[in-house]
Amino acid sequence: MNPEGNGAISIRVCLYCARVPGEQFITTPLGIAYIASYLIEHLNLSKEQVRIVDSLEEAIKFKPTLVGVSSTSQTLQDAIAFAQSRISQIILFTLARDLRISL
Repeated sequence: MNPEGNGAISIRVCLYCARVPGEQFITTPLGIAYIASYLIEHLNLSKEQVRIVDSLEEAIKFKPTLVGVSSTSQTLQDAIAFAQSRISQIILFTLARDLRISL
């Protein structure tokens, strides 16, 4: 329950798209943006409850209850490092089908 007591779930979702070290995105990756939009439109989360972050420091400041990490095989090391930071109890990965990881 949230502090207002109106029955809504109090959740903060942080979404991160892993990248090659030193690479900067010109635009937000579409997959992460789609997930954020879906959470807001279909699960009735507010824009303040869903954040796409560019760094671990930004994620820590947001204090998420759920973290989503998107990765490809080329960016897997960055994704694992982000997930191992343990900024949340719940971490979800989207990976290529043939990859297997354990934290």
